[in-house]
Amino acid sequence: DALEGAIVIHNHPTTPEIGFYDSFSRQDFISAVKAKTAMEIVVSGERQQAFLTPQGISAEDAEALYDQAEYAMMERAFQMDKSVEYRQLEVMRELNRMGVLEFFEL
Repeated sequence: DALEGAIVIHNHPTTPEIGFYDSFSRQDFISAVKAKTAMEIVVSGERQQAFLTPQGISAEDAEALYDQAEYAMMERAFQMDKSVEYRQLEVMRELNRMGVLEFFEL
C-alpha cells in the first residue's frame, strides 16, 4: 500500500563496454501493477525508460498482457526474419503499441 501512486526508480547496472542492458522485466511490470504505482523509471547504462502504470487491471491481467505482448513481438520478429537483441525493451514497446501503457524512452 505504501507504493500506491508512487514514482519508482531503479537501475539495471552495466559496464561501460555494454552501455545498455535491457528494459523492464516481466516481474517489474507485474510488481508495478500490484503496487499501483503511478510511474516506473529504469536507468540502464546510458538509457532511461519509463512507463505509466496501467490502473484498474489485476496482477493476473498484467501477466497475461505481458505474455501476449511478448508473443506478438516474437511472432512479428519471426515473420520478418529479424533477431531480437533486447527482448524486454521490445515487449515494452509492444505493450505501448497495444495501448496497455504509455512507454517512454528518455
